Amino acid sequence: MKKGVQPTDNNDYLEMYQIVLFVEHEIYPPGWDENRTESIKQYKGKIAASFSHINPDELPSLYQETGREYGNTIWKVIDTYKIKSLITEDGLREILAYYPWSLKELLEYQWMDSVANQYNCYVENGMIDKTIIELLHQGNLLLQEVLSLVVIAY
Repeated sequence: MKKGVQPTDNNDYLEMYQIVLFVEHEIYPPGWDENRTESIKQYKGKIAASFSHINPDELPSLYQETGREYGNTIWKVIDTYKIKSLITEDGLREILAYYPWSLKELLEYQWMDSVANQYNCYVENGMIDKTIIELLHQGNLLLQEVLSLVVIAY
């Protein structure tokens, strides 16, 4: 996002989030002074405000409108700003029906345990039990698609 340009959509806010991460990890051009990096860190408030106005029913369409390069960033924003209330059973099912690879991204977050528990599922160490497989299967996902997404990491 260019300096002075106001965010207009979800992708802009996700890009702002990425920029904040770079600045927080001190990865930015050497010519940037402290005023500039501090002003960029202030993006956090704009990002949080933007996502706090999202209705959980809007998350699937928002995810669909998101550029592929920012797909996982949505989950990072939900994690950072502790807004997992955006994730509903129907919304999760809808997202995974169109973007089944998102399951692997979701399993990286500890709060996925509480989301899974909310829907009577069980997740441990990147593994997901039969209950959530059945839940996803009801959402028109093929069983082999779900199983191919669960990666066992040692």
